[in-house]
Amino acid sequence: MEHKARYQLAGDEQIVARFMIEQLHFRGITTASEAATCLASYDLSRYPEVTGDTFTAFFYPLAYGAGLRLEHSAGALWNAFVHAHAAAQLYGMAEIPMDYFTRAVESMLINGVQWDATSLELGPLHWERAVQESGYVVAQQTVPLQV
Repeated sequence: MEHKARYQLAGDEQIVARFMIEQLHFRGITTASEAATCLASYDLSRYPEVTGDTFTAFFYPLAYGAGLRLEHSAGALWNAFVHAHAAAQLYGMAEIPMDYFTRAVESMLINGVQWDATSLELGPLHWERAVQESGYVVAQQTVPLQV
């Protein structure tokens, strides 16, 4: 929207007319169910596609072998974001941009080296740490309120 406005103010209407006709609203994660759908992709997607491990299996081989799936942590992750949102007294309902959601998951995956064990259960404290490391609250506090 900002780029479009700049082009219009600068008189570059041909760019707007050619490439910026439709305005699509992209929204973030708004429920634990949506979080579960995204987390399931880490449990199912393989790299390389045919022969590789899933992302969860790669970072948590012992825990994955014992049944750990990130999808099962959707409620804990969603609750960690909602709690962080409320504790920081952020405006409106929690809507987590994918950038911060994936950063939280990335934080969790990177810690696999130190946490991987057959008895590992990713709980609220794990996900609260991941949400904090995602930078979500800090970023949302610096975004000006849009009316």
